[in-house]
Amino acid sequence: AAKELEAAGVDAILVNVGNKKTKKQTLPPHSLPPGVSVSFAAAIKSAVNIPVIAMGKINTPALAEEILAGGQADFVAMTRALIADPDLPNKARAGRVEDIRGCIYCLDDCADKGVPKLGRACVNNPLAGLEYEIKIEPAAEARQVWVVGGGPAGMQAALTAAARGHKVRLFEATGGLGGQFILAPLAPFKAEVAEVLRWLEVQIAKSSVEVELNHHVDAGEILAAKPDVVIVAAGSEPKRLPLPGADAPNVYSAKDYLAQRVKPGKDIVVIGGGDTGCEIAERAAEDGCRATVLEVADEILLKTKSIPRADMLSRLAGKDVTIMTKTAAAAIQPGVVVAIDKDGRETSLPADTVVYSVGNNPVRGLYHDLQGKISEVFLIGDAEEPGNVGHALRTALRVAASL
Repeated sequence: AAKELEAAGVDAILVNVGNKKTKKQTLPPHSLPPGVSVSFAAAIKSAVNIPVIAMGKINTPALAEEILAGGQADFVAMTRALIADPDLPNKARAGRVEDIRGCIYCLDDCADKGVPKLGRACVNNPLAGLEYEIKIEPAAEARQVWVVGGGPAGMQAALTAAARGHKVRLFEATGGLGGQFILAPLAPFKAEVAEVLRWLEVQIAKSSVEVELNHHVDAGEILAAKPDVVIVAAGSEPKRLPLPGADAPNVYSAKDYLAQRVKPGKDIVVIGGGDTGCEIAERAAEDGCRATVLEVADEILLKTKSIPRADMLSRLAGKDVTIMTKTAAAAIQPGVVVAIDKDGRETSLPADTVVYSVGNNPVRGLYHDLQGKISEVFLIGDAEEPGNVGHALRTALRVAASL
């Protein structure tokens, strides 16, 4: 077909892959490797003399150069990588590869209809979709800005405020930056999401932000120092299960499981069928456990975009994972989770280990302690409203750009 197109006068061929039933080949998610479609471009190139363009998760300038140098294609095409960082080509040309804000291939904020009330955006580039609304310009007056919490939201707020000329101190109670997002790359096929923190840490190191680790800030210290602005990025904490037996020693949060603070038994019951719950079930199955996911809704992964959702469902179907929808956990007993379906039928499920993933509550204690005592205090990230990292970065950008 490519030869016929060349003979008909086509100037170049862009080699895409996939169809409506194989969308993940067209927009490769985490589970597919970088450059997954390049071999198809190479095959077309061997048959024609007109330029051939490769595409499909070409995620770094190094991979793009490798494709061109190896003669697999004449050009490379990038879409998501340029949404994550429109300056990628310029930074690569200038030798500033470490400054490229890389796509993490999550398909979370850019796929389907994107973000509610915003449209297609980007998890790792908070300015995507907001370029005409938000301008990062020098502040009229340099101010003392304290950011409390060193997760992605706090880091983004600190960077943006510093870029505008404010004097910024970033406080983190633990020994390192990253917050709960440090755990995100530990889920199956999620290693790429570590790029979020890599970029933020590189930019923090290059910035004027004063970082103070192992420093728990309370209202008393803030009121004594009298900064002009306080941005609270204290994150969130897992919602507890309001169930009999939820305080048993074999019951853990999703955070505990991902942090590898759990030595799981043979049978694991995961309460909550969202992204994290299903990732834990998949990890448990890979570790040789039998996993059961309980979800009260009609389906699991209700908030997940179509391509990663289909991909996850396909992977779970091939593992020792049982999905029970329209079913709620009623009680946790020794070695058992009692579940009740929508018709009132009760089932006792073997459970050496129980992991709950039922959402998070914002941590706002410091914010409330400062109300009426500091003229400008803001909530960002999960402390403002629990959501994905894209939401966290956008809330941080909006606040810091407004100071």
